[in-house]
Amino acid sequence: ISGIGSKPAFFNFPKSILVTDTHLFVADSNNGRIQIFYLDSVIRGSAKLDKSYGNKGIIGELGPTPGKLYDPQGMCIYKNRLYVADCRNHRVQAFELPSGKCVLTAGSLGDDKDQLRLPTDVAVTDEGIFVISSKHHCIKIYNHNGTYSGMLGVQGKISNEESLFDSPTGIASDKYGRIYIADTGNKRIQAFSAGGTFIKVIGEDKLEKPIRIVIDKNEQIYVLDANIKGVLQFSAIF
Repeated sequence: ISGIGSKPAFFNFPKSILVTDTHLFVADSNNGRIQIFYLDSVIRGSAKLDKSYGNKGIIGELGPTPGKLYDPQGMCIYKNRLYVADCRNHRVQAFELPSGKCVLTAGSLGDDKDQLRLPTDVAVTDEGIFVISSKHHCIKIYNHNGTYSGMLGVQGKISNEESLFDSPTGIASDKYGRIYIADTGNKRIQAFSAGGTFIKVIGEDKLEKPIRIVIDKNEQIYVLDANIKGVLQFSAIF
C-alpha cells in the first residue's frame, strides 16, 4: 500500500498500524483518519478498503471535535471498539465497530491529573484504558466510561527503580491483562501486572529507542526500535 494524498487508500504520514485476523487498520495521521483494509487483499498486493467500516472504510476526519482526529497514532481494539490515541487533540477516542460511531472521549489538553499532553498510544484491558501521556512521562488510566482513575509511573532517568519513565511512546497488553510500556528514553520495556504492579524490565542493553510493542497470541513480544531500524523479539515473560 503506498501513495501520498488524501483520497481513499492514499496516505499522508501514516504513523501506526493495527493487524487483526481479518483487517489492517492504518492511522493516516496527517489526514486525521483511520483506514481499514481487508488483510487478505493487502497480502495479495491489491489493498482494498472494507467499506462496511465507518464511512466507506474510513473512520474519522481531520478536526478537533468529537469523532474527528488530529494526528492519530497508536490504536487497539477492545470489545468491538477501536481506541485511538488522538495525539494533537490530547485525548483518546473510542469508535464502535463496524459503524465508526464515536462513543467515548477521555482526556483533554493540560497538566492536571486527568489531562493529557500528546498521547501516543493506548491499551485497554478489563482494568481500564491505559494511555501514554508522552510529555508527562507517565501512563494515565481511565475507567471504561472515560473518567480518570489513576496514574502509572513518574518521570525519571534509568536507575534501579521501576516505574520511572523517560518519554514513553508505546504500550500494549497481553491476554492476561499485563501491560508492557516502551520506556523510550530509558531504552527498555517495562512490564506490569493487570493491577499495575511492576513485574520486570525487558530488553536492557539490547534496545536503543523502542517506540512500539506488539504481543502475539503466543505471548511473544515484538519491539520496534527506531534507532536500530528493526524489530526485536523477546520471549514471553512467563
